[in-house]
Amino acid sequence: MRIKKEIAQRNFSSIINYSTSHPLGKLAAPTPDHFVPVLYSLGLMDSKDEVHHFYENAAKLPTFSERSFIIENH
Repeated sequence: MRIKKEIAQRNFSSIINYSTSHPLGKLAAPTPDHFVPVLYSLGLMDSKDEVHHFYENAAKLPTFSERSFIIENH
């Protein structure tokens, strides 16, 4: 849920620095290959775009969840 909140608030700095911006960040994404695609996608956004989350799987462990989103250009 943290990433969803950060995306909604457009707090991209926190997302970019995921491994240090949250105590469990490094555990949630121990290697960048699992997280970099999120950064590429968010890099395509501009201030008018909307994000729609179309898949969300509840966390099975304290830090792991699954999320898919679409960026709608305006």
